[in-house]
Amino acid sequence: MTLRKKYSKIRKCVIYEIVCNITGERYIGSTISKNRLDTHKNKLDCSSKKIIIRNDYKFNELENFHCRYELSRLLKEQFYLDNTNNINLQNALILKRKRKAYIKNYKIINKETIKKQNRNLYNEIKTITCLCGGKYKDKNSSKKLHLKTLKHKKYIDNIINE
Repeated sequence: MTLRKKYSKIRKCVIYEIVCNITGERYIGSTISKNRLDTHKNKLDCSSKKIIIRNDYKFNELENFHCRYELSRLLKEQFYLDNTNNINLQNALILKRKRKAYIKNYKIINKETIKKQNRNLYNEIKTITCLCGGKYKDKNSSKKLHLKTLKHKKYIDNIINE
């Protein structure tokens, strides 16, 4: 990425924050994409995952503006990163060769750390015991999967047949 990269047309840019309602942690970022939050949800090695996995957060737009150059967006993002207490581990502005080295080291060093953090955060989520005796995590997807298990279906059939 060059700092002089010119967008094909003037783009709407957004500086945003993801705030954990439980811990108050903040993640600051910027985007020209409309569905940036979906990318955060699906990314496994991003520091925002610490907030998103708790499933109790809010997504706030800090600033909306239009720009033609990527540098304009990155400068504003870096301003917020420098002046706000946040958990974003990456700087918006890094020289190209330093960015490549940083990303390579980040992936090697932090891959295991982030996996452990995600595992620990998932284990912190409350476990619920169903009437059938089965257990699932307090998340919609876990409950939906549990309701499809053979154990739960047999329990429901026994209740209906009695």
